[in-house]
Amino acid sequence: MTILRPVAIMFFDMHELTMAQAILDEAQQQVEAHRAHKVLAIRLQVGELSTAMPEALTFSFEVISKNTCAQDARLDITRVPWRIRCSSCQKEYRVHDRLALCPECNSAGGETIAGKELMITEMEIE
Repeated sequence: MTILRPVAIMFFDMHELTMAQAILDEAQQQVEAHRAHKVLAIRLQVGELSTAMPEALTFSFEVISKNTCAQDARLDITRVPWRIRCSSCQKEYRVHDRLALCPECNSAGGETIAGKELMITEMEIE
């Protein structure tokens, strides 16, 4: 007799799953290039404007890295704040609450100089 037990079904946001796959691909390339065997940690910068959700990205990476050189690798994710350079007075400032008003001259908008990142900044391999 077989007893079936409830199984948790996980739904992935394809966006994070695609990002996780790209991170895993890069990790595997680095392991091969350096003749290493295992990925211990991957440090990432993820901008506030990036649509990546750190929790979903971590979960997706854990799932797809099983039985690979990156299994059990730690993802250390640093959120990068949204920063703008004012187009009127050139002051650089952090945007809070999605309201991009310059604290110096009260102008709206400018050039985004940080906050869109999604990059690997460091990888520990052995």
